[in-house]
Amino acid sequence: MFDVAPSSSRSNIPKLSSTPIKTEFEILKNFLVSPKDINPEYKILNKESLASFEEGCLSVPGFSEEIIRPDKIELKWQDLSGELHQDTPDGLLTICIQHEIDHLEGKLMVDYISPIKRDRIRKKLSK
Repeated sequence: MFDVAPSSSRSNIPKLSSTPIKTEFEILKNFLVSPKDINPEYKILNKESLASFEEGCLSVPGFSEEIIRPDKIELKWQDLSGELHQDTPDGLLTICIQHEIDHLEGKLMVDYISPIKRDRIRKKLSK
């Protein structure tokens, strides 16, 4: 599995080593066992077990917010031969997987914050 380490830059927000032009598939392949894994999906195992992390995102540069997500999931994916795989990641990896799968579903981290905070970010980005 892929390890996510805190960045040594301006904060302790974990950063993924990837460039903004890479596709979500290319980013997600780092989390899975092989670069040829496809169709990732997850199921929340315990809706009451939550973790709060300060998340940043290349799609919303320069901003980070505290996001609360389930911390117990079951991850499933296929390899290119169609064989199904599954894992139950834990810790920060669980949060990162959900963040990246959100991108595949058209969601951003700002979709999880209050409308007031989202509007503040939108105004700052439009300047």
